Amino acid sequence: MRFVWRIVLLEIFLRSNPMITILGPTASGKTALAVALARHYGVEIISADSRQVYDRLFLGVGKDLDIYETGGVSVPYHLIGHVSLEAHYDLFSFQQDFQKAKADILARGKHPLMCGGTGLYLEAVLLDYQLRSVPENSEWRDRAGDMSDEALLAMFLSLSVPHNQTDTETRTRLIRAIEIAMATGATSSKTWNPEDTMVFGIAWEPACLRERILYRLDQRLKAGMIAEVSDLLAIGVSALRLDQLGLEYRYCLKYLSGELSLEDMRHLLGREICRYAKRQRTWFRRMEKRGVPIFWVSGELSLEKQELYVRSKIKSPMRISVPQG
Repeated sequence: MRFVWRIVLLEIFLRSNPMITILGPTASGKTALAVALARHYGVEIISADSRQVYDRLFLGVGKDLDIYETGGVSVPYHLIGHVSLEAHYDLFSFQQDFQKAKADILARGKHPLMCGGTGLYLEAVLLDYQLRSVPENSEWRDRAGDMSDEALLAMFLSLSVPHNQTDTETRTRLIRAIEIAMATGATSSKTWNPEDTMVFGIAWEPACLRERILYRLDQRLKAGMIAEVSDLLAIGVSALRLDQLGLEYRYCLKYLSGELSLEDMRHLLGREICRYAKRQRTWFRRMEKRGVPIFWVSGELSLEKQELYVRSKIKSPMRISVPQG
């Protein structure tokens, strides 16, 4: 009887309280807001970040784990540092891991909060992309070898859903992205359902966000981001692999190889991160056009006021006592 009562309460809880999603560009403060909300509601955070999934990456991916702990109390988080650095990880992998994490949280009578800045990962959950694992297609790869980069890009843009946030960064990734899209015809399986999640985004004026990005970059450099890259090289992680892991690792490699001075590296890396933040904002606007409503919270508000704003939009209290046993 107690077990049945627990199931009934859990069903009421899920119907009345959609999952919270917190998104925003890099350095916007989304993790701090997510943690504050998680503490208030007693929920668990699922990260939607395409690089924080890897182990042994910290400063270069902004894996600020200390934010999850205050006063000796830790907010539970998922999909951070759970993948080997050598492993291939893409949207299909993330979807599977997200669903497993969500199911685990719900099975324990808890509730998930998704937080991240990787637009593709966020959208894949919010619009329920239908994807499957795709093997290599040797016939397509032979044909792609004769195509120009421009022709490949045009073909990619004519297809539907990309499989990875960095699909267009290199020719190899572009060929693989087209290979996947041709095999799956991946599309969203549903229209937006407000019962699924409430989405909140942190918005900054571009000039203010740029200052935050550059300040954060300086802090990460002072904390040893270059040493992190050097140490990874020393234990056998290839420069090619590090280059694939994003801007911070790419530009630190340029410095370590002597291609750039420290000042030039800092300047160029800061510029590229700002450009990346602009692309993130563009992706979020695309999500809105696809029917995902985002409640925007001003980044200039204090953390307390941001939290109060989000709580005011959530109609039903999310903390609920579910009998155990």
